Amino acid sequence: MTAVVDSINDAIIDLFPKDIVKTHYSSDSADTVSPEEAALWPVDFLHSLTPAGMPPHALSIAPGTLIMLVRNI
Repeated sequence: MTAVVDSINDAIIDLFPKDIVKTHYSSDSADTVSPEEAALWPVDFLHSLTPAGMPPHALSIAPGTLIMLVRNI
């Protein structure tokens, strides 16, 4: 279901002029004790995760787009 919603959102944001669309990126990191443990959680892997109810790593928005705040973390 999430993939369908993401594809619809991408299709709608593509209708806006490219010069007004802003992309905001999350800041992901793993709280690890050792470098070996950090190697288990590469940043690229963390960026690929999109748990239910959380925004994607790259969130593109433009003036006039509708945004729904689901929860405040």
